[in-house]
Amino acid sequence: MPKTSARRLILVTALVAATALAGPAPSGPEVAVTLAPALSDRLERSGDAAERAVLRQLATEAMHESVARAIGRGAHRVRVDVVIEDAAPSHPTRAQLARTPSLDALRTHSSGGARLTAEVRDETGRRLARIAHEHYAPDLDRASPAGDPWADARVAIDGAAARLAQALRTAPAQP
Repeated sequence: MPKTSARRLILVTALVAATALAGPAPSGPEVAVTLAPALSDRLERSGDAAERAVLRQLATEAMHESVARAIGRGAHRVRVDVVIEDAAPSHPTRAQLARTPSLDALRTHSSGGARLTAEVRDETGRRLARIAHEHYAPDLDRASPAGDPWADARVAIDGAAARLAQALRTAPAQP
């Protein structure tokens, strides 16, 4: 067996063992992220269908962490439903770069952002909090300096997650 394969086997074995010893993942909020049909269709038509998964993942991670902190990890089960109503990239996506080779992944920059709605319900279906949030860079000077295609959308998602966590801490439960 070549040295590289042996090292990989050892690394994989160590990771599997560490995962098994760590035990089950901590409980926390269940997060469901969907894209509004108009946004999903726009991404599909532009050849950026793969970016739907990227946006869902960004929102899932941010909401899970913020809501878990707000309610206390494992305190009780809640469901977070997020709809990304609109999103615009700050830098060209992979599909845009493939279609237009003259674009530069970092130097080509636009005012990106996103608009989201989110709602948290407990296990009985009672609404605990609901928010609507949007952030779009007002101009290139105030856009996110990150080179990520979804840098300004990430700012919007993080802002929505923070607002949702704050709403959970301060709002009474609603039917």
